[in-house]
Amino acid sequence: MIDKQMWHDWIKRQMEMVSGETLTKLSSEALQIDKNELDKRLLPKQVNMNDWPPEVMTYVYGTQTLDVWGYVISSLELDEMYVAGVVMNNQLKWSELGGEEA
Repeated sequence: MIDKQMWHDWIKRQMEMVSGETLTKLSSEALQIDKNELDKRLLPKQVNMNDWPPEVMTYVYGTQTLDVWGYVISSLELDEMYVAGVVMNNQLKWSELGGEEA
């Protein structure tokens, strides 16, 4: 199992790097969703969801203004991260595929 606090701290650092701001507090939400419900416009182009199970866990982290937010998508068991990303002004600005920066 992956440490959820580690993901929070890691994605917060990525969000700060992308936005150039110091983020003091992030709200977060965890959702179990069908992979086909993901907004593909906010995923990296090279993501391949064919090997993913039908349902995934999505952790979304955001600022109060929601001008910058991050996400981590993993297996339901939290033992594998598929993709993480930072979105700013509704555009994907940074992503990592299962441990490889994209």
